[in-house]
Amino acid sequence: MKKTYLIILSALSLLGPMSTPAADELDELIARNLQNREEHGLLTELRSHLPLTNRQAAMGSIALLLQASQQLDLKQLDELNHLLPSLDLEEAYYARDTYRLKVAEVFVNEGLDSAMAEVFAPLILEYLQHKGASATLLTQLEKIWQF
Repeated sequence: MKKTYLIILSALSLLGPMSTPAADELDELIARNLQNREEHGLLTELRSHLPLTNRQAAMGSIALLLQASQQLDLKQLDELNHLLPSLDLEEAYYARDTYRLKVAEVFVNEGLDSAMAEVFAPLILEYLQHKGASATLLTQLEKIWQF
């Protein structure tokens, strides 16, 4: 629990000072996703291709997936939630006007070059493709993650 708390604090420090109800909702969203993500196969996939810690893999993939979830339509979001059931992406979709996640800042804060997002994205797409993602979802994610 202490480790998760430290990860959450690190993630929140990227977003700057926030004291609004929306900030509290974002805190909870990140906390839930970090807890769920520790057991997710996507972490293993990322770490098998890149020299990452669990924390770096979790933070980077969560940042990219939360960003993407805010730009998908509901059908695509449902599909992504089905493919990655341990994430709570639907809440991020509905809160997309409340906060914006800065992916590059997440990577830098985790000790990674911000360009690493360009390396994560194809690996996430490959993982989703192997899990049976539709061509429509994969194409939309590619558009969102154009760097």
